Amino acid sequence: GLYRATASMSLPGKTIGPYRYYGTRKDDPNDTVPHEHRRDLRAMHLACALVNHDDSRSINTVDAVVDGPSGKYVKHYQLDFGSTLGSGSDKVNSPRSGGEYLFAWKQAAVQLFTLGLAVPRWARASFPDLKAVGRFESAMFDPEGWVPEYPNPAFLNRLPDDEFWMAKQIVHLRDDDIRAIVQSAEYGDPRASEWVTRCLIERRDKIGRAAFRKVLPLDRFEVNGGRLEWTDVAAACGLGRALEIGIRWSLFDNERETGAPIPGENTPRLPRMDRDGYWLATLDSPARPGQSIRVYVRKRGNLPRVVGIEYDW
Repeated sequence: GLYRATASMSLPGKTIGPYRYYGTRKDDPNDTVPHEHRRDLRAMHLACALVNHDDSRSINTVDAVVDGPSGKYVKHYQLDFGSTLGSGSDKVNSPRSGGEYLFAWKQAAVQLFTLGLAVPRWARASFPDLKAVGRFESAMFDPEGWVPEYPNPAFLNRLPDDEFWMAKQIVHLRDDDIRAIVQSAEYGDPRASEWVTRCLIERRDKIGRAAFRKVLPLDRFEVNGGRLEWTDVAAACGLGRALEIGIRWSLFDNERETGAPIPGENTPRLPRMDRDGYWLATLDSPARPGQSIRVYVRKRGNLPRVVGIEYDW
């Protein structure tokens, strides 16, 4: 006796079509960074993985010319989230969703030469018998191996610091936040609400652990009371122990982009500097060989502040 329907808001401005996940728009003078090198698009891989948005492709985007305070500009939109969670828009999603592309030569060859006996990871997943959920789970979910239905140039170009940027936003969705979001969907079956909530929490934690292994998971750098301070995101969110961090200071020449080490300065306290200039703090951890962070601090008068952060892996 009930019908469920969806409605889409009419977007303001003049629609000029979708954007691509590579290259730039020739008709947009502000679009100067190739899309495959944009952090927001590369890192979106993890956001899509969280909710299993396997239909994340160009056809589900749109650009519109809108009026702004300084004139017209192009605004970018994501559209069509019907193939998320366990849904395939008007049907239950395929169990393959997120596990492999619709077609790839390697996976086709494996199935051919093993006569279908090589069982892919996604085929081992178990799904609840809940119509409102469809096919959505977390036990077999692998954020490293998750893929949309079609290869996405931006997703394939992502770097560890892109993933860290997105993961630290995802993990700050705490359990109560996720429960409130799921409750807003008003599932008719409370079992469906409980399942989706648990899966999102577990997928969130898997994403955090995977991303935080690739770089030193330190963030929120600031100068406070003459000391450089930061937050270990993994430890703060209960996804690992706080790392032991070493620090080395240099005086940084911003014009030549060179640093001169300051002997004996290996604590978070800012070294002495009698004039305006820049410090470079290099942070590393004995538990993570090869991973480091460069933090640039500018001194201008009596107000030193962090002005740049670079991650190495």
